[in-house]
Amino acid sequence: MNKQELEQSVAQSKLSQAEIHQLVQLGHQRALKAGDVVIEDGSEGRTFYVLLSGELEVRQKGQQIAMLKAGAIFGEMALFNNHVRVGQVTALTAS
Repeated sequence: MNKQELEQSVAQSKLSQAEIHQLVQLGHQRALKAGDVVIEDGSEGRTFYVLLSGELEVRQKGQQIAMLKAGAIFGEMALFNNHVRVGQVTALTAS
């Protein structure tokens, strides 16, 4: 996915165009395989994520609480609130 496609992917969020542009400039892509853990429960929140493709599962205390698809923004709560992560996010498919 190129930078223009990323901008289009997050355009549906409540971010301004300037914020989207800054996000694209600062971010980097990470390829995932099914089963890869993106966020560990209890880890420090230093980053947030934009899912460009694939599907992720969110679990808290062993229970599935959400499924994430392309365009989802996640991990921001721990980052912005300076808290540890309160769930685990795992790739269900390659992305």
